[in-house]
Amino acid sequence: MNFYTNVLQWGNNLLVRAVINDKRENFRIRYSPTLYAPVEKKTPYKNLDGGYVTDLTFSTMKEAKEWVESHKSQPELVYGNTQYPYTYISDTYRGRVDWDLEKLLIVTIDIEVQCENGFPSPRDAEEELLSITIKNHQSKRIVVWGIGDFKTDREDLTYIKCESEIHLLKEFLVFWEKYHPDIVTGWNSEFFDIPYICNRIKKLFGENELKRLSPWGGVKDREVYQMGRHHQIYDIQGIAALDYFDLYRKFTYSAQESYRLDHIASVELGESKEGNPFETFREWYTKDYQSFI
Repeated sequence: MNFYTNVLQWGNNLLVRAVINDKRENFRIRYSPTLYAPVEKKTPYKNLDGGYVTDLTFSTMKEAKEWVESHKSQPELVYGNTQYPYTYISDTYRGRVDWDLEKLLIVTIDIEVQCENGFPSPRDAEEELLSITIKNHQSKRIVVWGIGDFKTDREDLTYIKCESEIHLLKEFLVFWEKYHPDIVTGWNSEFFDIPYICNRIKKLFGENELKRLSPWGGVKDREVYQMGRHHQIYDIQGIAALDYFDLYRKFTYSAQESYRLDHIASVELGESKEGNPFETFREWYTKDYQSFI
């Protein structure tokens, strides 16, 4: 079974992640795109108005871009899709693409952060990480990196005790770089977990270490405006991010009094997280790390 999981353009190359013969593969290819121009003579191709167009195949995406730029003042002479990752997908994967979820490496991420000065800001990332949890939806296993004592008899859970936050992040990066998932999910992960981890890595190790999160070595941040605020989010090239918080708000078609995960779990599943047995969040992770995790 063959299907793609991620395609993006990098200069004259397309960076492709795909499952080929049931194996996950990463590769770069040179792509020759095809665009179209109107002609009077009859051809196999027509535009939406019924006029004839002829196909123009370029050696590189750069050549295609230069041709489009040369007709900037005459856009009516340019037909075709200039989003070349999409045309590559259309050329390569004809018809319906049957993705096999069993072959996709999907992980859910969740972090816990110190709370010494109010709720931590992911943009500032001033507070230390206390733990990172990853659930692998292929193996159904959970890995937790933490800096406190934690014991478990669960066979599906591995706890890795770290000496410090720096040790924790180094261990996490080794794990992440080894597997580079196809999709990362979480609850509010796009606005909190992922930017917090990225900014914390930048603070402690610098930009080069941050690049290890991407199979292509590209991690970029950008600003979005949502829910009345500006947010910093990160695009980890080659890895799709699906935030359950965002998906839930878009596709449930009904407003909730709260979008906290424990409230949504109670509404949808009849379950709720264990409450904080202490007066403050700080007391919980400093006095009872076992129940905190």
